[in-house]
Amino acid sequence: HGRYQAAVRDVTERKRAEEALRESEAFKNRVLENSPDCIKVLDMEGKLLFMNKGGQQRMEICDITSLLNSQWIDFWKGEDKQRASAAVEVARTGSVGRFVGFCPTAAGKPRWWDVLITPLFDASGAPDRLLSISRDITEHKRAEEALRRSEEQLRLALEERERLSQDLHDNIIQTIYAIGMELEECQHLMTEDETVAIKKLRHAVAQLNLVIRDVRNYIVVEEPDRISAVRLRTELTKLARAMNGAHSLRFRISLDPLAASQLTPEETKHVLSIAREAMSNSLRHSGARTGVVSLQMEHGALRLMVEDSGVGFDPQALKACGQGLRNIAARAQKLGARCQVTSEHGCGTRILIDIPKEQVHAAAGD
Repeated sequence: HGRYQAAVRDVTERKRAEEALRESEAFKNRVLENSPDCIKVLDMEGKLLFMNKGGQQRMEICDITSLLNSQWIDFWKGEDKQRASAAVEVARTGSVGRFVGFCPTAAGKPRWWDVLITPLFDASGAPDRLLSISRDITEHKRAEEALRRSEEQLRLALEERERLSQDLHDNIIQTIYAIGMELEECQHLMTEDETVAIKKLRHAVAQLNLVIRDVRNYIVVEEPDRISAVRLRTELTKLARAMNGAHSLRFRISLDPLAASQLTPEETKHVLSIAREAMSNSLRHSGARTGVVSLQMEHGALRLMVEDSGVGFDPQALKACGQGLRNIAARAQKLGARCQVTSEHGCGTRILIDIPKEQVHAAAGD
């Protein structure tokens, strides 16, 4: 009879290790496939080798087969394609590339992505594959855009509020102030010259009706009528007459028609507001009997000058100036103009606004 020998080796630990490895691989695959990020593997040339199922769902890709071995950067367009190419080049060198770009899904739905590209290293430590992870940040982008629009609307609202504040102060309030002084004058004239007093009252009523019209425009958020060069002279002349009747302050209006024609409607509006404010300041504070408002061409600029012969003030007090001078400076800034206020006690006040106009000399020579 022959003899048999049997050797028994305990492989329990190896089986356990193999089972643990299988479970580990299955777990990694579940993580990979169920990740909400779009995970891709590229070769060193940037060709697509793999995309996880979660990524395919995000990109609304029904069949990934037709896209495999295609250039991944061709998924992107324009500047985003350049950013994708640059990120791939960075990853090829062993570093991490990153960019944010726009790439719609296969069905055409807009998507924004935060993309990270890192190298995958072989056993020798050299990069042999590239791993690209794209996170859908579309909702974040939409929230950013909504915030940007909200901030823009707030900025526009604040600018509109500032504009309305300036317009109300420089135009309506100054007109009402002049009307008020005219009515005070009427009160004294009622016992001295009733005919003149009635005439001034009628003029005040007419001016108040104009103010009501302007206020209505502001209430319905409409721009006041655009002011032409002709209306500029008319409005300043009307204001000068009102001041003369109310307080015996005589303003001489000197507007060069050619200079006025160089102004755009928006510039004309600011020039009129500046002149009104400066004239009103003279009426209230200067005690002057005479003043001048002029618009002339001066050395490549349009120069608005408002000057009075009043008591003047200390220029050092400008830092504590009121709303009026601040509005004048703000409007000058919008015009890109230089604003200069000079005054001296007993020597009156002069306000100069120099509006740069390159075409002035050419127009003057025609």
